[in-house]
Amino acid sequence: MKSALIAFLMASVSTPAALAQSAPVQDDPVAGGEGEYVVVTAQRREQKLNEVPLAISSLSGDVLEELDVTDITKLTAAIPGISGVAQGILSPIIAIRGVSSNSFGIGGEASVGIFVDEAYIGRLSASSVPFLDVERVEILRGPQGSLYGRNSTAGAISIVTKKPSMSERRIELTGSYGSFKAHEATMSWNQPISDKTALRIALLARGDDAYDRNVFTGSKGQDIKSYGGRISLSSELSSVLKLDAAVSFSREDAGAYPFKNIDPRYAGLPASDLNPFSGIYAHDADGFEKRKSFGANARLTWDMSDNLSLKSITSYNYSNVSSIYDIDGTSLPLIRSDFSDGIGRTFGQELRFTYESEPLTLQFGGSFFKEKIRDARSAIFDETLYVFDIVDEITGGSNGEIPANFISVGDPAFTICDATSNLVFGAACSDAQTETLRQRGNYRSLSAFVEAEFEVSDQLTFIAGGRYSNDRKRFFFASPLVNSVTSQLIGNNLFRAATNGESFKKTWKDFQPRLVVRFQPNEDINLFASATRGYKSGGYDPAVENGATSRDRTQFGAESVWNYEIGGKFSYGRSQFNISAYRMNYKGFQVQFFQNSLTSTLNVPKYNGFGLEADVNFRVGDALTLTAGGALSGAEYGNFIVDDPATGFAKTVNLKGNRGIVAPKASFFARADYSQPVSDKLNFKLGLDMDWRSRQFFTIYNNPAEGQRAYGIVNGLVGVESEDGNWAVSLVGRNLFNKDYLTSAIDYGFGIVTNRGRPRTIAVDVRLGF
Repeated sequence: MKSALIAFLMASVSTPAALAQSAPVQDDPVAGGEGEYVVVTAQRREQKLNEVPLAISSLSGDVLEELDVTDITKLTAAIPGISGVAQGILSPIIAIRGVSSNSFGIGGEASVGIFVDEAYIGRLSASSVPFLDVERVEILRGPQGSLYGRNSTAGAISIVTKKPSMSERRIELTGSYGSFKAHEATMSWNQPISDKTALRIALLARGDDAYDRNVFTGSKGQDIKSYGGRISLSSELSSVLKLDAAVSFSREDAGAYPFKNIDPRYAGLPASDLNPFSGIYAHDADGFEKRKSFGANARLTWDMSDNLSLKSITSYNYSNVSSIYDIDGTSLPLIRSDFSDGIGRTFGQELRFTYESEPLTLQFGGSFFKEKIRDARSAIFDETLYVFDIVDEITGGSNGEIPANFISVGDPAFTICDATSNLVFGAACSDAQTETLRQRGNYRSLSAFVEAEFEVSDQLTFIAGGRYSNDRKRFFFASPLVNSVTSQLIGNNLFRAATNGESFKKTWKDFQPRLVVRFQPNEDINLFASATRGYKSGGYDPAVENGATSRDRTQFGAESVWNYEIGGKFSYGRSQFNISAYRMNYKGFQVQFFQNSLTSTLNVPKYNGFGLEADVNFRVGDALTLTAGGALSGAEYGNFIVDDPATGFAKTVNLKGNRGIVAPKASFFARADYSQPVSDKLNFKLGLDMDWRSRQFFTIYNNPAEGQRAYGIVNGLVGVESEDGNWAVSLVGRNLFNKDYLTSAIDYGFGIVTNRGRPRTIAVDVRLGF
């Protein structure tokens, strides 16, 4: 804790480099200069960032590009207080204030709500699509149930894309090429159609040759090719009616997440050097990850009077995902997980009224969200690697030998998997036995909300509101008994508990209030205190225990939290300082553990914690901007008794005092940006940033071997750009000191498998606009 405190005191996480570069609402000659302010929509309406009474960060599109933040998983390296890992393109884990979810089943929800142009994205696997033509990203820390709704118990990430502009025709092109043949090209074209209508087209193509190699097959792990696009339309239909609409698509094809087994039991196998950072691994089969997605969004704003407006937000999203993972991480065919037929469709509709008449601002409305989703999850394995041990345990013998008359009277003695075995069992031992679990969900969410902001005086404001949520889930899963030698020996499937089908239905209801007091003695100081409740519905994970399909274990309960917070935002000239302290008390906190290659979700009775976040941003003259931020988090489980994997789940262990997954106690971020004219037409740019995190764990058990020690990453940029901003060339370095670190280390039942973070990379970035 001493090192964490030192890191925090070095600088004090709310708004890093974005304070100088996020979207201004008025034109100023110097970005980040006196008089400029940042606009955000964190409270579902445009406000100055410094006046919003909550912990919020805002990163502009320019800053995202400079920091190489290309999707939500990379936000974790740009803002302290947010942590997580990518785990391939389909399985991101995002944590805010030590609260996350790694539920990759279709029956659960995330704890961090992801919104694109105000519309909720319902699935983790669909949320990590590449950023394209983004105006800014807002990160709201703490529960956001009142205005954002369910599944934002930890916070919310709001992605705001660039709108078409009626003022000018402009084309922007970017290109990048670097280490491991990483390359990217984007194009955005803004085209006014009339003085009241404009169109914007954005396209993206990206590729990467990966940095790890499968020595067993010769292929490269997690090489990726992706492309996507968006077409946006903005139109002033009348003096009181405005439409913003967009359709988007993306497709990604990647090699599988390169799990590497570092268990000494597999010494002697290919790539069994037990070094997770050697850059080689050995899988008996090459896997893949694929995703196709399509989205449509329409926002219609109607100014009904001088004081009253109505906004309609309609969205539709489709995703199709599939993957194959060698989760044992060895060249042996112990188990391969095949995820297929992963089809998800969502539809959302929100109506939001806003009434503004001093001293009262009132927002009220309702929302509807529906999701249909399904997938199939297969375990593929070589039976011969298991049946000999199973037979020896049953018979008390050795080498898989079965005595005469053991199965039935008259049977001769034989060895499992030989010709006699095939006749006795009516099936041969398969080297690719497949057990398949199919599941589908049909979910509906209704909510109504209201929030009032009342200015008692020029200095004192009260905010009170709440949202009522009604979430209904219908869930079905089936895992038929496979006719195999293994199933006949144990009376069940080996990895998928056998059932011909089970159906579930439940409705969860909750009310999430929000109370805020804001005191603003002058325009440079904003003090606030708040009490906010968040909620996430319960859900379902198919029972995975052999010989059991427990309905109690399949269904898990809702998650709720009360968050109490005080904070302040202080401006002085070109400087900005923000600080907040919070206490959160969770009930029914949902956590996941792995068993039989699937996740199961349990409710922790209590998960409580406190934290402190602060940041500072200031300009040194016109050329240099310095930003630093830090966060301390003390969240830990209360009494929480679970099966202990260290004993083969034969005994239990109390996880009281353990931290959540990817939840460091301390994090720190610092950045320096220097920009200086070298002529009347050319600017020189130099940037340096670092991100440091204390120890974090990848599972609920807090096993040091399934974690990552404290580490820091340093990145840099040097380049030139034209004075008018129409072109720029930069040399960008990531992980300049080539620091080794893990993004995952988990025992799925076959020893700890790891994945390493990206090593040092160098790239050249080019931007052109006209």
